Amino acid sequence: MQPPRRFDIEECRAFFTLFARFEYAMKAAGIRQARKSGAVEADWNQLADDVASDLMAMSEKNIKEARAYLLQQPPNRQDLEGDKLVWSAAPASRGSDAKDLFVYICRVRSNLFHGGKFQGRYLADPEQSSQLIGSSTAILIAVLQLRPQLSEAFNG
Repeated sequence: MQPPRRFDIEECRAFFTLFARFEYAMKAAGIRQARKSGAVEADWNQLADDVASDLMAMSEKNIKEARAYLLQQPPNRQDLEGDKLVWSAAPASRGSDAKDLFVYICRVRSNLFHGGKFQGRYLADPEQSSQLIGSSTAILIAVLQLRPQLSEAFNG
């Protein structure tokens, strides 16, 4: 019997790097919105509206599998029940599969960054975490291929 797999920190670092550069590229390419305070943030809904038809039409096996995994096995959301942190199923239901994909990709990032994945113990399901990271990575890279202006900002 093998011990449970530990979370792959290198996989996580690669995803964080990709995500951070991707969000910067979105803002640099004009896919952004300003908060009331004046702070700028990436506009994931605008991106979804822009790439939805192209992204959902991509027929490459890895992209189809990534889309299906994220939409059918979305990441849970960390919630507070009383004083206890819990993981809850929370469908995005934003009105389109593309918008839901980006909600889930952002949730993967948030769960890793804020969600208590690194408490010095084995995860309940490190395989699922790896699959969520891999699927999110595949979608972000596909979007870079679909939009040269975004890719230019990402690589610039």
